[in-house]
Amino acid sequence: MTITELYRLFPQDTPDGEKARLLLAQTHWYSSIADFDPKTSEALPRNISSVLKDSSDYGKIEFSPRKTTSQTTQSTIKDRLWRITEHVRPSLEKLFRTLNESPRREHALLHIRAVRELDTSSFLALSRRPGRTIREKLAGKPYLQAVRRFQSVDLPENRLLKAFAEQLAELLELRIHNLGEKPDELLEKIRSWLMADETKTIRRWDNLPPNNTLLSHRHYRAVYDAWRWLQTLDDDITTDMEHLDGRQETKQKWLEYGEMYAAGQHLFAEMPVLFNYDEFEILPWTNNLLFIQVEKPLVRQGAPDPIDTPACIDLSELYPKYATIKNDKTGETSGAGHPYSSVVKRLPSCLLWQRWQNANESVDIELFNADAAYLHPDSTIISSFDLLFSKKHSFDHLDSAARAFANKLREIFKNDSLLWLLPDYLNDFELEITRRNLNACFPKAEPIPRSIAAIFEKVDFSRIRGSGYSVVVIDSLGGKHCATKLEARFNQELAKRLPETYGFYWERHPPIILQDTEPLSDTESDKQTTHGIITVDAQDKWHDATYPKNTGFIEQDALRQDKRIGYFTYLITLTTSPIRGGIKFYPLQQRAGEIALWRDYLPELSFTDIPQQLTEKFFWWGDFNLVENVYIIPRRGNATDIPIERTFTLPVNPQKPQDHYRFGLRLGEGQKELNYIAYLKSPAFPLKENTECKLKMTYNYGADDPYELRFIPQDPAKAGFQSVKVEWRLASEDGAKRLEDLPIPTFPSPKTWEDFQKFPDRDGNGSSNLLERMERDMKKISDIARYGRISGVVTEWINRGHDNVFCFIDNTFIHKSWLPLVPAQDLPEPEDTLSFYKIENESGKFSAEDITIGKSQPTHRFWANGLRFRTLTIWNHGNSLSELDAPDHFRHAIQEGIRNSISIIESEDMPETLKEELFFFLCCLHKDAPEIVADRLLEITRNKELLRRYNRNIAFAIGNAELSYQKKLLDNIVDPIENEGRTKSITMEVLSIALWRSQRLIFMLSDKKLKKICTDLHQCILFDLRELKSEISELQIQSHLQKGLTRIEAHEKERFYQENTLCKHLELLLALLRSRENFKMFLAPQQEITKEFVRLIDNIYYTLIDKNIELKSRISLQIEKPAMFSDAPDLLYALRMYLTGDSGANSITISGVRDDE
Repeated sequence: MTITELYRLFPQDTPDGEKARLLLAQTHWYSSIADFDPKTSEALPRNISSVLKDSSDYGKIEFSPRKTTSQTTQSTIKDRLWRITEHVRPSLEKLFRTLNESPRREHALLHIRAVRELDTSSFLALSRRPGRTIREKLAGKPYLQAVRRFQSVDLPENRLLKAFAEQLAELLELRIHNLGEKPDELLEKIRSWLMADETKTIRRWDNLPPNNTLLSHRHYRAVYDAWRWLQTLDDDITTDMEHLDGRQETKQKWLEYGEMYAAGQHLFAEMPVLFNYDEFEILPWTNNLLFIQVEKPLVRQGAPDPIDTPACIDLSELYPKYATIKNDKTGETSGAGHPYSSVVKRLPSCLLWQRWQNANESVDIELFNADAAYLHPDSTIISSFDLLFSKKHSFDHLDSAARAFANKLREIFKNDSLLWLLPDYLNDFELEITRRNLNACFPKAEPIPRSIAAIFEKVDFSRIRGSGYSVVVIDSLGGKHCATKLEARFNQELAKRLPETYGFYWERHPPIILQDTEPLSDTESDKQTTHGIITVDAQDKWHDATYPKNTGFIEQDALRQDKRIGYFTYLITLTTSPIRGGIKFYPLQQRAGEIALWRDYLPELSFTDIPQQLTEKFFWWGDFNLVENVYIIPRRGNATDIPIERTFTLPVNPQKPQDHYRFGLRLGEGQKELNYIAYLKSPAFPLKENTECKLKMTYNYGADDPYELRFIPQDPAKAGFQSVKVEWRLASEDGAKRLEDLPIPTFPSPKTWEDFQKFPDRDGNGSSNLLERMERDMKKISDIARYGRISGVVTEWINRGHDNVFCFIDNTFIHKSWLPLVPAQDLPEPEDTLSFYKIENESGKFSAEDITIGKSQPTHRFWANGLRFRTLTIWNHGNSLSELDAPDHFRHAIQEGIRNSISIIESEDMPETLKEELFFFLCCLHKDAPEIVADRLLEITRNKELLRRYNRNIAFAIGNAELSYQKKLLDNIVDPIENEGRTKSITMEVLSIALWRSQRLIFMLSDKKLKKICTDLHQCILFDLRELKSEISELQIQSHLQKGLTRIEAHEKERFYQENTLCKHLELLLALLRSRENFKMFLAPQQEITKEFVRLIDNIYYTLIDKNIELKSRISLQIEKPAMFSDAPDLLYALRMYLTGDSGANSITISGVRDDE
């Protein structure tokens, strides 16, 4: 069926005419409940409440054969042609006024006065005329064949426009004749344009392929799309007619939903509804609509009447309160007799917004008139409350919601002046999204602190006795209890202009947070977002509306004792919104003129992590103050200069030139770090040399960006720029871009088995074979296992002169110098007993080791230091005898040594000191250790005293945590039997050692375990810092004195232990930073725990300088530090660079770790 046939059947009282009217009624109903994209003409998603309301309103429209117009007030049938016409209407009206033109040239016979250009053809034509000269040739006829240039509209796009206009005009005339509609204004414009002389010069359209103009030009593209739709219009109508019954079923189903909605006896959960115009589909986001029947019919409110007067609104509630004011003779009066009346109401619409998103699409809907909010897993829900207080939502979500709320408010409040209440403790950066969107809709929008509104609502100015009268306002919002102190100040001129104020204006001091609750879970946050509206949870269960609970009461006495607040005269505790005071303030300020009724102190603002000189010798990072003790008059458009005396040097990094600079920000009470950064970029970057700049800063109250900061070089010509304006950016937004570039500490390169055979000596003058030496150590263990501990009697001492005195016992050589003699102690007499180990050398002779007089136990182990060094070196980085390139002779020697060690450990006659040393040796073999090690270590981890004693054994035994017992050891250390005090500190030391001996171990820790370790480590380092700052207790000193140390030695030993413990904990922090390789957000610079660690590092550095302490680390770092930081400890410098994400950390190399110390 064609469009012509459809229209001609419409007025006929026949079966075919009935079908035509039914089809048009369906399309009209569908087009009435759908919204169309003005660019693509696609049907846009809508919320369910709007669809149901429109379905009910438009569903009863029918068309009769006896009339050529609708029986309702609807005068235009919204069919497919209507959709095409509405889509192209703005573009046609625009193009009819300004068609595209193109320069053209042609040959024309022109009078010589009009000739501007000649070409070859012109001269050829002239040459054919009689005459010898040009004058003679033109004497009889002063005309030339010349080139004429002109602007032509005969272009492909205009040809298509003309063809489309002619076809559309025919169809619009057909509608008038058959549908009985009033003539469309567009039809007259088309006729007029087609009759124009300019249009007549446009030739016929030849169905050419579309050019770039038709595809890309805003208006011509609309015409081209409409032209294509006209070509398929007949086919589309035929398809619609074939599916007439199915379309009617769809319409009937939604009409029933609409009637249920209109009756008010059912509540519908809000969700997006998607449209497919060509298929006549209406698809809710979920398979079925969610609704519930209620006993009492719901009366849904319509759109509120527009408000033309200034208003004050409180956005902290889902259904915001607002107040308006108007002068009259019957209202309340102020102290000076100025009459006014204020009206406080609630908006009938809730400011609630959702983004529904799945793998295929994303849809934003507004829940202004919703019956219930659906907390579906696909949705993100935001209220006006969240704009002020939410920390979990993204910038994009909040900005989209704020734009929707501001537009809604503009529909209601028509006056350009809108006052909005803001919580005192929120700063200008946190309010940026709300402020910017309100400013876009209300040119005279002005934020008013709730404390100021409370003053004008609650305070009787007649009771103020003079300047200094102070009021404290307590406000509880967003999980925080805030106290704001305001002081009255007198102004003589104000007393004349506003007698009711008695000349007093108010100074607001920075707010103080009295109590801060824990962050809410996602479920609790959603409940707070939806206070006041019925909700449906993710399991499709309905919940009644909830309301916020009253917060706890704060005693006046407690406030007066708070030194941050000080003395005050009057206390106001806000239990309801001070909206009435906000609107009272407006007319008073208007009458006061340039005299501000309140003034403000800006919170302190500073750059963070700026290199500062602490002493003559030491530099470290610190804060650069931008705003300090600045007093402003809060008025829109009134910029206040903020003096900054110090200059700022933009540094140059020759290794990595910077095309931008970014500085962290700290603001307000306690100098809390902001989630914003100062971002500096200029075409002049990267700079060639360090550039000293003066800073110019202004503050403009209520502006989109209140703080404006410019860097102005001292020498602009040399710097290459005049000034650069700072851009304030979200740290999270900037951080997302930098996560992939975060520096990660390297791991020392592992040694091969060949490296161990040519291992460099410590003095660097040669090398040695560690494997051979290790085999000799195993031979000594074998001798001890074979001969045991020898005890024998000295028969005689042989003196060969030059202090070469020795004896033989059991055919074993014993030199005088090997005996543990104290100064002035004589040699043992003959018949005295000596005890020793009998060791056979390479020539088959025996010598004594670990000699003691009598049968006492040896306190030293003659081979322990060498054995430890070699064992820890060879079995580092997870090396194992199971590796294919391990030498066979070495493998056999170690296996024999392990068997002998077990034999000695299990022997009852061997000294305990020897058993302990051999047990440590076996633990260091980790993966190659015998079963006795696994059983004993697991038992040790279940006893806190043994855990403290054998912590190093555990650390070296963990290895790569490949074996089951190693994994259990690691779990028992991460979650120890006692997670407090000394035990916690010891487990952190164990991890510090283990994580620097295995490159893979860090990646075996889950995100949950890493977070626990971080929390425990932060507590340990904090305790270490307190210990380092405080004096060593007398109890600790006495414990060392009892062991025979002097007081100085006791002090030095205890301090050394504190420093060593702190160093181990800091080394663990450096190891944890390697987890960034798998967990990008772990210890990212924007994480709060990371910021806490940075603050700890700073405090540790200050303490080291103050106490003159040198920090010695096991980790060898290769760092190219700037000259100013040359005296900073390498470990602290590296940690700070990594924690803050400084790109300079990429040049840091970790060359090795000394575990033998």
